Amino acid sequence: MPTQIEGMTLYTVIELSQKFDVSPLTIRNYIKRGDLKGRKFGRKWLVPESALKEYFNNSGTLES
Repeated sequence: MPTQIEGMTLYTVIELSQKFDVSPLTIRNYIKRGDLKGRKFGRKWLVPESALKEYFNNSGTLES
């Protein structure tokens, strides 16, 4: 379940990998390459919903 903080929806790598049926490594690679914006908080990467919208507006789909 995504985390809600002050009206912002944040997803973990695991949540995104399940949502898009790709491996967690694929999501981490997108973040590492800068294709998908995320922030590390403690030991977890968090990706805001706005970054997902930006990704899909710019490139189309998540593919491994």
